[in-house]
Amino acid sequence: MDNIYEIIGYIASLTVAISLSMSSLIRLRWINLGGSAVFSLYGFLIHAYPVGIMNGYIALMNLYYLVKIYKSKDDFRVLTYDHKTQYLEYFFNFYKKDIRKFNPEFNFQINEKDKIFIILRNMMPAGIVIGNCENGIFNLRLDFVIPQFRDFKVGNFIYRHQNSFLYNNDIKVVIANTRNKKQANYYQKMGFAENNGKFAFVI
Repeated sequence: MDNIYEIIGYIASLTVAISLSMSSLIRLRWINLGGSAVFSLYGFLIHAYPVGIMNGYIALMNLYYLVKIYKSKDDFRVLTYDHKTQYLEYFFNFYKKDIRKFNPEFNFQINEKDKIFIILRNMMPAGIVIGNCENGIFNLRLDFVIPQFRDFKVGNFIYRHQNSFLYNNDIKVVIANTRNKKQANYYQKMGFAENNGKFAFVI
């Protein structure tokens, strides 16, 4: 039995450690909730009540803030540009490695027909969408959200909210292409349909 308790303790420790490596606050909270709950159980099982009580409290705090996050209503705004700005240059330089990781096809060049949409979440820049539109079809070149806002709320605003730039610009279809598995999963979560490596979203 002691060996089982020890394994539970190791699992709890590893889960808490993994949670601290998350860049997304929501992911951190969820994983830390699981780790602290298991740690609390471990504490009570071995009669280390201070450990059990403290980690139980941490689990409740994680749960409280998760409920608060999911109940909160964020304010989204969109800034639209048709040329490369100084801010965009800074943004590219700062997030270049991360952008390449999720959008390996993007070459950091702004074409003549491109439109740049900077998504503000509670007045903070949360992501950037770049593409060009022709006959109601938006060819998506870049859809990038900064790490701390990767909880799908930005994506839900872009593709499902009636006030997003897609609806305001009479875009009917969004076409995307990616070789990155995580980006492909993101598109599918947003409602894109895959066909031979290309993704299409019909509004």
